[in-house]
Amino acid sequence: MAPARVIGFGTATLDYRIRTADLGIGYTEKLLAREVDVLGGGATANCLVQASRLGADTVWVGKLGRDEPAETIVGQLEAEGIETELIQLAGKTIRGCTACGIFPYTLK
Repeated sequence: MAPARVIGFGTATLDYRIRTADLGIGYTEKLLAREVDVLGGGATANCLVQASRLGADTVWVGKLGRDEPAETIVGQLEAEGIETELIQLAGKTIRGCTACGIFPYTLK
C-alpha cells in the first residue's frame, strides 16, 4: 500500500522562544533574554511535520518572501522530508512569527 499523500495549505512560520533571566516575581523593569531559540512553526507546517514523521508523503503549498526567514522555513521543511517545490517566493518580505517568553519563576 502506498503511503498517504498529505498536502498542506496554510501557515509556515518561525517561532521565537525567549528564555529570560530570573529577576524575581516583583521585578517590573526590563526582562533580560538569556537564550533565544528559533523554531519552525505554524499550524499547517506542524501538522505536515507530524504526518511526515509517521510516513506520509507531504507537501507544503504557500507563499513566502525572498528573505532569510523564508530560507530557514524552507530548509526546516525539507529537513523533515516535506516537499517544497510548490512554494512561491514573492519579491517582497512576507512572514509570520510568534514570540513566546519563558519565565523561570512561578506566578502565584
